[in-house]
Amino acid sequence: MLKKVDVSNELALYVYFTKIGPQIPFYFPVDYDLWYKCMFNDTTEDRLPLFDELETFLYYENGILEGFIQYGISSFVFTDNGKDFNNHYAIIRNIHYSKNCKNSEEMLELALKYFENRNIREINAFFHYFGMSCYARHGKLHYSAFFIEELLKKYSFNKEHENVYFSKNLDKEKYYYDPEILFEINENGNKSKIIFFNNNVRIGYCELAILQNNIGYLYYIKILKEYRHKGWGTKCMNIIFHVLKNKRIVKLDLDTIDSNIIAQKFYEKIGFKNKGITRSYYKGA
Repeated sequence: MLKKVDVSNELALYVYFTKIGPQIPFYFPVDYDLWYKCMFNDTTEDRLPLFDELETFLYYENGILEGFIQYGISSFVFTDNGKDFNNHYAIIRNIHYSKNCKNSEEMLELALKYFENRNIREINAFFHYFGMSCYARHGKLHYSAFFIEELLKKYSFNKEHENVYFSKNLDKEKYYYDPEILFEINENGNKSKIIFFNNNVRIGYCELAILQNNIGYLYYIKILKEYRHKGWGTKCMNIIFHVLKNKRIVKLDLDTIDSNIIAQKFYEKIGFKNKGITRSYYKGA
C-alpha cells in the first residue's frame, strides 16, 4: 500500500530513514529538524527552492513500512552559464526499500506515471546535486543498495555517472602545514573556500562544507597545472586537515569520478578509506 506523506507531520519516514542510514556512508546522523528541512524544503546555496514540485510516498506491506519514494520537478537546470530557471529536470530523488520488499515496482510505476502525465520522457534518478543538502547534496545510489539498480534497469534506466566515495577520520592525528604555503579562507555560511599561495602566487584552491555532527565534506581541490606532481597537493591537503582540526571536525568525506584513478590513489595515499562506489541513472526519451 502506498501512502502519500503528510509533510506537516511525518515521523514514520524519518524512523525508516534512520534505519537505512547507517548502511550508507554519506547518510550522516542529523537531527530531525535539519533532516525534515532538507527532505521536504531543501534550497540552493542562494536559498532558492531546489524543487518546484516534490512528491513523497511511503510503501507499506502488511502494515510495515518497507520503503519510500520521492520524485518531482527541479526548479532549474545547469547550463554553461549557470542555473537556468526556465527549464527543469525530472528527478527520482530517492527510492529505497528493504530487500524483502515484494512489490517495489509499485513505487517506481507511480513515479513514472507522474512524469507521463506531464508528457516528460527524460528522467534522472539519484541525481548527485539534487540529493539532500545535509548529506552535502550527495544524491547518488550507494553500492550497498545496488539491488535497487536492478529495478531501475528493468524500467530502462541506464547508469549515467559513477563515483568513488572516500572518508578519513581526523581525530587521531596531528596535522602540521608547510610554512612555504600561505592560505586565505573565505567563509559563506557552512561553506569555506581556501586559496593556497606560495611566494604570493596562487597555486590552488578548494571548497568544502561543514556539516552537522562535526563532519567536513570536500567538494573539490584544484592544484594549478604547473604545481601538480610536485608534492604541493599533499601540502595543501595538510592545510585542510589543520584548518578542520581547529574547527573540531573529526571526519572529512569526499568523492571523485571513477575514471580519475590518479586522484583515488592520491586520497588513499594520504589516509582516506574507500567507502565504495555510487551511481546516478538516466532514462531517455
